[in-house]
Amino acid sequence: MLVCLLSAAALVLDLRGTGAPDVPPDLATGCFVLHDSVPGVGVCERRITHAALNKDNGLIDAATGEATEPGTPRGRVGTDFAKAVTGAVVESRHRWRELRDALRDEYGERRASVMVCVLTHDDPLSDCGGASDRTMIASFVMFALFLAVIGLSSWRRRKAG
Repeated sequence: MLVCLLSAAALVLDLRGTGAPDVPPDLATGCFVLHDSVPGVGVCERRITHAALNKDNGLIDAATGEATEPGTPRGRVGTDFAKAVTGAVVESRHRWRELRDALRDEYGERRASVMVCVLTHDDPLSDCGGASDRTMIASFVMFALFLAVIGLSSWRRRKAG
């Protein structure tokens, strides 16, 4: 997992870039299938698997971000689990800032603020603006649901094929 070794955002994950990403020569990713295992099975037979590399399980303190009790063999190697958590936090914060900036660039400060509110609140119709914003909020929520349905159907087609 690339981000576990980085203390800054991974440039290879820059979705707004205009050229081909500069992939680090030592990047290691794991082949993934739904019933992932070590050694690999199905299309992952004879390949390094996600199950062999992942540092996905353990306890993370929501207030401090402290990572303890790693739950995978690779996560128990040294401080790999804690590094993976730190990398995921750094990467997530960076990509969230990128999304907010892109929304502001595309839609302006006021509309972008409403969109960000919709994405971060459980009751956006009540929490994210006055009556004049309700139509935009409802449209944005419907668009987000539409994208989720498309993503789910695409995932199901790939899984079936």
